[in-house]
Amino acid sequence: PPAPPPAPRPNWVVPYVSYGYTAPSQPNATEPTALVLRGLFPYDCGQVVHVASDTGSVSLTLQPGPACNDTIRTWTQSFPLGMLAQGYHVIHVTEHFISPDSNEVFQGDFGFQVWADSTTPPPAPPGPIEYPSYLIRCLSGWFTEAPATTHAPTTLVLFGWFPYRCGYTSDPSVGGRQVSLTLNPSTVCSPIDSVVTWHQTFDLGTLPAGPQTFDIALGVVDDPRTGPGTVIRHAAITIDVDDRDVSASVPNPFVTATSFVINTQKPDDVEVGIYDLNGRRVASLFKRRLEAGARAFRWDGRRDDGSRAAIGIYFSRVAFSNRVVTRKLVMLPK
Repeated sequence: PPAPPPAPRPNWVVPYVSYGYTAPSQPNATEPTALVLRGLFPYDCGQVVHVASDTGSVSLTLQPGPACNDTIRTWTQSFPLGMLAQGYHVIHVTEHFISPDSNEVFQGDFGFQVWADSTTPPPAPPGPIEYPSYLIRCLSGWFTEAPATTHAPTTLVLFGWFPYRCGYTSDPSVGGRQVSLTLNPSTVCSPIDSVVTWHQTFDLGTLPAGPQTFDIALGVVDDPRTGPGTVIRHAAITIDVDDRDVSASVPNPFVTATSFVINTQKPDDVEVGIYDLNGRRVASLFKRRLEAGARAFRWDGRRDDGSRAAIGIYFSRVAFSNRVVTRKLVMLPK
């Protein structure tokens, strides 16, 4: 996803956080308040760890989870804030994001009003909020399922939140350089559950090399902020398409060895390694100038010292001069 804006603002949420709300929904000075954040994992399955909170800030860490039989793409985390005084409060959100090739920190703010008691009427809806060009109302962010290259079709994923208690998406389409989607309110909502986040995939086909800009047309039906009818909001995103590619590993899962191919159109400085779930390098396969063309690499499941690596999940990491590509590997017992 694009980098966050340089200055946080109230109710601006960090990448991979799709939505936030308070419990109770109308915070008041007579009972404890909790902040609830919901979001998406950018990996097949993940976990939320190192959760902390006080009356003015919350923090959490997103990291890949252990092997799972199902795909877990969403998460929900509650942060107790305790008793808050009447007035407007801004909670500072800090997210540590860990992946095989990065360890980043994102920050933002979430603002809300605390009332004297639960019977005080809520305020009028706020006025329009100015968002960065890529971030419009109900759209939290985007990513591609794999790095965009000229060697394979690109799949775009948009994710965001519904402005109603629960909703559903409809009419996803791609026409030329425009991606369209509509958000709709559900007619029946469970009294104990709410669907507040959404994500939608789009097949963009095989794209040419270089920066490719797409117009996002997000329609929202009966938005509580604007009233009955459909409002269409637009955002521009740019996908950098590379002419270098790393194939999927075969076989995967594997028992004794697995192989993959690196394809480059011109010479480049390349480093190839195998890493575990904690980001530690297990084996170094290549580190020097790679000539143009296709070259196969093989990992035999052994560490640099020759010992057999433990069964489990690993990542192949190919670092070009200005781009990193990772692929998940699963090693099974013999």
